[in-house]
Amino acid sequence: MFLKMIQTILSPGSSSPKITIVTVGVVREGDQKIISPNGGILWGMSRTLRSENSDLQITNIDLDPNATCESNTEALLHMLLSSKQDFVAVRNNQLFKLKLKRVKIQDSSLQLPTMPNRFELILPKSNKINDLTFGTLQKKTPGQNEVVIHVKAAALNFRDLFSVLKPTEDFKKSAAVGSDMAGVITAIGSGVKRFRVGDEVVGYFYESGGLPSHVTVSSDLVAKLPPNWTFEDGSTLPTAFATAYYSLVTVGKLQKGETDLIHTASGGVGLAAIQVAKNIGARIFATAGSQ
Repeated sequence: MFLKMIQTILSPGSSSPKITIVTVGVVREGDQKIISPNGGILWGMSRTLRSENSDLQITNIDLDPNATCESNTEALLHMLLSSKQDFVAVRNNQLFKLKLKRVKIQDSSLQLPTMPNRFELILPKSNKINDLTFGTLQKKTPGQNEVVIHVKAAALNFRDLFSVLKPTEDFKKSAAVGSDMAGVITAIGSGVKRFRVGDEVVGYFYESGGLPSHVTVSSDLVAKLPPNWTFEDGSTLPTAFATAYYSLVTVGKLQKGETDLIHTASGGVGLAAIQVAKNIGARIFATAGSQ
């Protein structure tokens, strides 16, 4: 109803009247609980209207949910006749205006180690971002089929954030952050034949480690960095393309001429899926979110 009214007001040829949006118990003042959170939608929409239509005169008035009807009516009439504020809340016969307040933000930036030869991110038991710290990474000798990579670039995504916050049981044992990475091989196991020390590679680790300076992984999880690619480019590849390839080729067995529907194709895995499907020669339909 509100949206329909606004569309009518903004239709070609219409004048720009003053709009007053009246709600009850939408704004939280102090420790007071919000009585009617649904009314917050109107406040949010009015902010958007202000930013998109500078000619509109919009006033938001939030009345006291604990006051009598007579008291709120009197306060409303008074503000309609005299108030020039954009956002006003009435509580206990007092007017509260929405204003910006200066606050001092404490510097909680993550400090790199003073001797950054070998380090890794230590995931805190509190599961809080602000408690992240860097610690010393112990040197590890590669196994027979393992390689040691000096990480030059690492990619982060939502899974890495959840590895720290651990919002569900699925992430309780997850201790890897920055699993997608690219770097230079510094050591190889006795059974590794495909790589040499000094090779620039992309890879993935999943057992543990947070943004480590060096990582020891199976050579099966590593591939050579494509020519003319930066380490930053390479670090974006592993998870997205491995997921897309496994889904479409290994499991789906997608063939040339077949049709592939890719949802959320604007994301990392979606974009990778488009490239895999195009390389196969499949017909592609894709969706992307509008928000």
